[in-house]
Amino acid sequence: MAAGCGVSAAQVAKARSAVYDTQRAQVWQAVSAEVKARYGEPRKADPEAGIVWSSWAVVREANTTDGEDGMGREERTRRSRRANAQRLDTTTEGTGGEGTDRSHYDREISPQALNTSSGRLLRSTSNGEAAAVEVFQARVHLVGGPPWRVVVEGEAAEHVPGDQRLYPYERSDEPEWVQRKIDELQVGIHRRLERYAR
Repeated sequence: MAAGCGVSAAQVAKARSAVYDTQRAQVWQAVSAEVKARYGEPRKADPEAGIVWSSWAVVREANTTDGEDGMGREERTRRSRRANAQRLDTTTEGTGGEGTDRSHYDREISPQALNTSSGRLLRSTSNGEAAAVEVFQARVHLVGGPPWRVVVEGEAAEHVPGDQRLYPYERSDEPEWVQRKIDELQVGIHRRLERYAR
């Protein structure tokens, strides 16, 4: 059974469990190269801490399917996220895993920080306003060493063009593509380091 587009469950399991018996610099180079290949220049790269965060990348337009109340899902979920924005700033929920402190993660965005290199352009809605989009940021951590383990996490959020704030999804409400993005990056890094794996 596939865990993501072109990535099998077996490949994902192998990549997640792998540790790499090589120099830290070699692992860092592979991680940095894979993140850059997929998302462009990193938003944050700290070799000493072993942390790489990708740029926020546009994945798709936010779902605008109407619900029974006549309110589009986009508007309904946006209102909910705005209401919970302060709480989400310090929550430990999300793809980062149980107990992960997410309070220091990016919560604001600027046009320069939004990577649209995927070719997905910001579309205008029928009333002339820019459509809301779903964005993703990958976060990779080097752990232990040697051997080294690579931990891949990520977060999805909604971005309304013109708004300087991101509205993150709670873990229970994350789009299905979030885990796929994480798995694909994990496998991509593993392919670069596979000869050192054990």
